[in-house]
Amino acid sequence: MEVESIKEYEKFGKIRIQRGVWPFRRLIDPSEEMEMEVERFLKKEKNRFNSIVQNTFDVDMDSAQKYEFYFVPSRVRRVSQDATVFRTNASATLLYLKANSLIYFETEYLFAINKGCGSSGDMLFYGGKDYALEEIYFNKITTVGAYHKEEMISIVSPGCSSSEARHTVSEDGFTIRAGENFKVLASEKYRSELNDARAAINNKISQINK
Repeated sequence: MEVESIKEYEKFGKIRIQRGVWPFRRLIDPSEEMEMEVERFLKKEKNRFNSIVQNTFDVDMDSAQKYEFYFVPSRVRRVSQDATVFRTNASATLLYLKANSLIYFETEYLFAINKGCGSSGDMLFYGGKDYALEEIYFNKITTVGAYHKEEMISIVSPGCSSSEARHTVSEDGFTIRAGENFKVLASEKYRSELNDARAAINNKISQINK
């Protein structure tokens, strides 16, 4: 996903990005707090996601086997772009398992942290308007495979120097191949639920193919 301009971002809160007293303030790594704020933001969007699904497909929300996954990188990326000091991305993936098919919903966001007043910065978001929404029949699924991707990014190193360092962030999840690949990503805390969802899909495929 590409962003044409920082002006397209919308503000949704503040986050601490500096420590100390002026003129001795130093930049700190807001990754842990940012991950919580982004996930809280995504969960607030869940009702909108469900409405999109229900307006497109016939889904009984009470009987469908539902899984929701949120992916936020473990560290925010250090950048130097005008007022922007950090960037990160995130995705939300919802699965609704029915008797013979599953509904797949996925959308992505970009997030930025701009310099603000004092020790806090402004959190901004862009995205969520484009999404993938498909009904995938279990008898059309050929494989459910693992997914792993690594990327090296610049971060603020721990300690008092606020210097930049390099860090590897990874994306983990699984893919559903049914003509094309449908990717399901999740943060580390959802690893157990990822395994449960993958097992449930494979079980449905086995039942259909008996």
